[in-house]
Amino acid sequence: MMSEFYSLKGVAYSKLNFNKEAQKLFSCSTQLSDTNLTRTWINWGDFLLKQSSVLNDDESILICYLNACKDLIEIKARSVLSKIFYLLSRDNENNNDNKLSICIERYLSLIPVQHWLFWLPQIMNKLIRNESSQCMFAILNELIRLYPQAVYVQIKKHLKKLIENNTDEKPVPLTPTTPTIENSLNLPTISYRQQAINNLNRLEQILLEQHPTIVRTLDIIIEQLNTINETLFEYIIKRLYQCQRKIYQDLFENKKDLSEDVKQIIQHLKEILNNDEKNFGNIKQIQIQFFSDFNERFVMVDKSYSVNPISYDNSK
Repeated sequence: MMSEFYSLKGVAYSKLNFNKEAQKLFSCSTQLSDTNLTRTWINWGDFLLKQSSVLNDDESILICYLNACKDLIEIKARSVLSKIFYLLSRDNENNNDNKLSICIERYLSLIPVQHWLFWLPQIMNKLIRNESSQCMFAILNELIRLYPQAVYVQIKKHLKKLIENNTDEKPVPLTPTTPTIENSLNLPTISYRQQAINNLNRLEQILLEQHPTIVRTLDIIIEQLNTINETLFEYIIKRLYQCQRKIYQDLFENKKDLSEDVKQIIQHLKEILNNDEKNFGNIKQIQIQFFSDFNERFVMVDKSYSVNPISYDNSK
């Protein structure tokens, strides 16, 4: 009870800009009790964060938030972890020798692993951008231990994007950026894209070592899904969606007549629908929907727009 009183008193003093007194009150509050200090740590961290431009002590702010996360449930810990990721971004911008990353690694065992699961996409993005990569690897190691499937999906998704993206990016050195005699030499460099692929491959190897059965099973499932060809119904639906998007772009975004590509897609789908009507049960329903939506409404819109675009715009 006394600990909570000191914490609230520290919040009040911070509102009145009595910063030194507030700092002492928060410190006393954490020393008076060993339990129920979650709110005290959050208040102290928020106070230090507001004073960060003066104090310039991000490590103390991070320690406050990490201590607060220990006893919070996962949903309530999200707001605190968002501030931790914000501090990490500042650490990367200021080139502080990864002090905050090292601090997170020290406290990582005290934070429940499920707290990080919600932030898995952000963790993967930081790993790909090579920001606090050692810290991200430590967090992902904990996630791999309990949630291998979630990490597997993220690895495959980002690997696919990086492999498809062949754009060259500026190179980064393979060695640390601290000034040394060796850095004055012509050291080998590697692109950001290749560095990201290497990080993901390393993470995939860690996942395979810890959960070989799960990884092989998921690989088999993905391989089987890739070998399955789309049915005629799925092909028609996909082409209809492509046609719909193209028509919308031509008529509403680009404000021009229907392109030849759209007309060719429509004609191609007409031939498929007419030829396979007897062999495919759902063709009749698709055919009715297709002719009503695309032949009548969109073609009429195209004609009215091409005849008098000014009156068409005013009517809409």
